[in-house]
Amino acid sequence: MPGLKGSADLLEDHRRRALALWDTGLSLNEVGRRIPCSSSSVLRWLRARRRGGPDALRVRFSPGRPLKLGESQRRRLLRLLLRGAPAHGYRTQLWTTARIAEVIR
Repeated sequence: MPGLKGSADLLEDHRRRALALWDTGLSLNEVGRRIPCSSSSVLRWLRARRRGGPDALRVRFSPGRPLKLGESQRRRLLRLLLRGAPAHGYRTQLWTTARIAEVIR
């Protein structure tokens, strides 16, 4: 089952509603059918709540891959890109990831 899309508040509300249904005595599978989500997700949220209380249900987004370019390198790259692709020997103004990678090298 794909992950639920939406804001952090929406995702947290989804988790809280699932655990509220669990608290009424429903089984993990029944909660999963009503929300909808997998029973393993409900169990994971239940364990998190037991360990860390309601704050454990908060959504933590992944920060992503660390940047390879430093701040000054990113500023320099932006200046180079703003000059346009033809300034770097390309026939069109189109910037592709391959062209940008070449400029970075």
